[in-house]
Amino acid sequence: MLARLVPFVLFAAPFAASLTAQSLELATQTAAAVATIPAGPVTDTDADGRIWVAADSYKASFGVDGTTFVPYLGAAAPRNFPTRFDRAKVTVGGVALTTPIVTPSLTDRMVAFVGDGCTERYRLDATGIEQQFVLNWLPNRGAVEVTVPVSTDFAVVANAAGHRFQHELGSFGYGRAVAIDGIGRRLDLETRVHGQAMVISVPQYFVAEAALPLLIDPLIGNVAMTATEARVLTHTDTAWDASLGVFAVIWERVWSATDSDVYLRLFDVGMAPVGNQVTIDSSTTSWRKPQVAGLDAHDRFLVVAEVSTANASPFRIAGRLATGATLTLGAQTNLAVANADLINPDVGGDPAPTNANFCLIFEHAYNATDHDIRGGLIAADLTSLQAFTLDSSLVLDLQPSISKSCGAPGGGTEGWGVAFQRDLGAGQREGRFAVVAKSGVPNTAPVATFGVFASANATVAVSSPTDHQVGRRYLFGYHCTSGGLAQRGYRVLDRLGAGIGFSIRASGAGTAVDRLDIDCDGTRFLAARAARGAADPFVVVDLLAMVGQQLTTQEIMSVNTAAYRAPSIVARHSGGSAGIAPEYALAWVEDVSATTGRVLVSRVAGIQDGNRVAVRNTGCGNLPFTADGTMWPGGAAQFDMPVLSGLQGFLAGVPVTLPIGPCPGCQQGADGNTVLGTSVTIPIPRDPALVGATLSLQPFRFLPSGGSGACLGQIDIGNTADFTVR
Repeated sequence: MLARLVPFVLFAAPFAASLTAQSLELATQTAAAVATIPAGPVTDTDADGRIWVAADSYKASFGVDGTTFVPYLGAAAPRNFPTRFDRAKVTVGGVALTTPIVTPSLTDRMVAFVGDGCTERYRLDATGIEQQFVLNWLPNRGAVEVTVPVSTDFAVVANAAGHRFQHELGSFGYGRAVAIDGIGRRLDLETRVHGQAMVISVPQYFVAEAALPLLIDPLIGNVAMTATEARVLTHTDTAWDASLGVFAVIWERVWSATDSDVYLRLFDVGMAPVGNQVTIDSSTTSWRKPQVAGLDAHDRFLVVAEVSTANASPFRIAGRLATGATLTLGAQTNLAVANADLINPDVGGDPAPTNANFCLIFEHAYNATDHDIRGGLIAADLTSLQAFTLDSSLVLDLQPSISKSCGAPGGGTEGWGVAFQRDLGAGQREGRFAVVAKSGVPNTAPVATFGVFASANATVAVSSPTDHQVGRRYLFGYHCTSGGLAQRGYRVLDRLGAGIGFSIRASGAGTAVDRLDIDCDGTRFLAARAARGAADPFVVVDLLAMVGQQLTTQEIMSVNTAAYRAPSIVARHSGGSAGIAPEYALAWVEDVSATTGRVLVSRVAGIQDGNRVAVRNTGCGNLPFTADGTMWPGGAAQFDMPVLSGLQGFLAGVPVTLPIGPCPGCQQGADGNTVLGTSVTIPIPRDPALVGATLSLQPFRFLPSGGSGACLGQIDIGNTADFTVR
């Protein structure tokens, strides 16, 4: 097949540019928290020193050139409609005060342009920005006039509250100003529109008697939309950091048709919020389709996104680091650019304690009929280490997805799984798979996974690998709409893409929506998907495991009490917690109403439903015991009985039911080894082949001659505890 090499640049160079928790039980698998858009403002500062603030109904920026206010007019607004307020010009008795060119400062929720005579301040509130002019000295005691040049697409109309900036999509207010002197005396002021400026006047009689400093204070904000528009949230993603003990949850908020923003919040293992929400981007540059991954060794998360101006070509891949429990933010940084669009990024992390890097993957849109899959290895400081091309065939390769991590360290076989789609035409797609080694070099060329699937609403995903002790295995999956049904398929693959055992294909009512996401706890897999039934979309989590050569699946969670979509899932194992309970975090979007959206976050136990221990009636002699355990690969079975007279122990092995000939009513329930003592702990190897296997333990006691045992007067046999690995 013909192939070509197209130059692109993978590099790291800086460029300028409400969540609340509550307890929620979801079946027996989860404990959950709820995340919503914050009403209060969230701030950020870019590499050029420009300060950004975002709240529910507005965002704004502050730079040496002045202030830009962007009201939220609904996600369906065709573009942003910013209004620019230049630095104010102030005169006192006709004498102009100097307006120095200064970089604004941010302290708490106050932005300040500090000048010699007049400081221009903006207090950041939930509903707007309170513009303040503070005069610390006066050259005379004449009337004060403040002129604020304005550039806007809105019509400015006077009303009882001041002025209203009006547009067919909505409006915002420029409130009536008030003057307050140093001892609290107040005076309502006249504000008028003069040409392309707002002019505020303080009369001479008030200035003459004013104690300094003199404060002039209008409010910009109180945004109103002419139509009810949803706060559209989309595209969640999650990552885990073991040493910090936190999940990172990110999501995208659609501000308008040309602008999306990205936010991040941490949650602990109990799904309680940690610290404050931070802004990855709230500028008027659009960040879409964000993904996140972590490096446990550096306590660092990397958020990547498809970045553009106005959601139009050229598209590039950019990222931003968030480090430590306090989420110290790095600069927004270009990660990949080319002479064609780079879209649909994804990023994988590394749980290794040393030599840990990120792996970036993305789609290179060479032309309308030829898209390639490319990527690169990126260091913890965003230095580019190794660029690679997975496929440069002259076909449409689309929508790559990379595993959450390259797997737990060991064996030198760690590697990120990559899944993508190849468009076959005629409404069909083919799933492709490859593994990228920790060196940043693909193991082999991408291979087809299994069969074809419909292109409608198609999405593919791949898990982190299982642990190296049993050979690295990846779960590849697809989700699509076919024949009016939501269809899905899964297959386990080795590091070279060879299928292991049998695959699964299944269909369900409704249509596929949003993404499919998959991860691995070292032995098993969880897959999160969304589908739309007769009414609202819903989210389903499937547990998958290899039992012999058969890939088995069980639906362990379905959330369908509201409109749910955009799921993402991560195992703690992927972020450096090898050997712990198979726990995952699931995030998804709930459309609460026509005007409200929120992100939900849930902890999910990656084990099958059902009892961990089943007791069979095989005993004679009333021998008491307790049985418990964490019945998953990497867990352990625990068995205890009280200390009694005689020789005590257990039979441990496979389950059997064998009569004990000379002892009617007594049965042997386990066949294997004998363990002496009153307590035994049996570790379960981290081997996915053990899923579904049953271990049996049966207590016994030998009594001295002449005792009262139930069997031959010397033996007591207990009931049998069956532990099934889940």
